[in-house]
Amino acid sequence: MTEHIQYGIHKYWVMNDQQVKHEDYVNECVIENDDSTWPNTCYTINVDLLPDDLKNGDDENLAPLILAYHHKEISKPNWIID
Repeated sequence: MTEHIQYGIHKYWVMNDQQVKHEDYVNECVIENDDSTWPNTCYTINVDLLPDDLKNGDDENLAPLILAYHHKEISKPNWIID
């Protein structure tokens, strides 16, 4: 999932298999008879509040931080707005 993140509000889903997918790509990852591929939790991200190294990166750099927050391993970053 390598792409330049456009600024503004974006939604990312933590899937049951612990992958993090931008809302634009969630449906591509779901396999109808495989519950592990289904969306689990959605997080709303304000990309404008991301640090520059994440803002100019790709979704793969953001995913570990979203997962760490999802698993309560880190405090809520200011850029998660839900």
